[in-house]
Amino acid sequence: KYPDRVHLLLGNRDVNKMALTSELVDSEVQNFVNLPGEQRSNGKWRQGGFEFLKALAAKEEGIGEDDVTEAMVSGRCTAANKLKYWFKHKMNSDGEFEFRRTELAFLKDVAPAQVTDNEVASSYMQCLQIGGCTREYLRLAQL
Repeated sequence: KYPDRVHLLLGNRDVNKMALTSELVDSEVQNFVNLPGEQRSNGKWRQGGFEFLKALAAKEEGIGEDDVTEAMVSGRCTAANKLKYWFKHKMNSDGEFEFRRTELAFLKDVAPAQVTDNEVASSYMQCLQIGGCTREYLRLAQL
């Protein structure tokens, strides 16, 4: 009713989501394993893609990281796991992936365990496509 009175503002996490449009293409997802670690401004190191996936494989398989094979790591190089990495290490929003799972479960009237990682990742990708809610917000908002 009063569009000139409504202002959508972009925060740093909103702006960072713009990168996901390119980070989630198949070639970038497959290259995730090669993402190098980074030294943060506080001097600590952020683990790279391989280290993240190796730790994830060890946790999921119930084994030590020394026992994780290359196949276990490469098998976890998915859009869902890249999103988990991005939320935790690039956007400082650890847990966001699970919050989306809970939201999707609520919308479907199912338990969160019934919503797969692929469904969660797909929902983010759909929101970033032309006409998607995140893309529209980014298009209409102001810095």
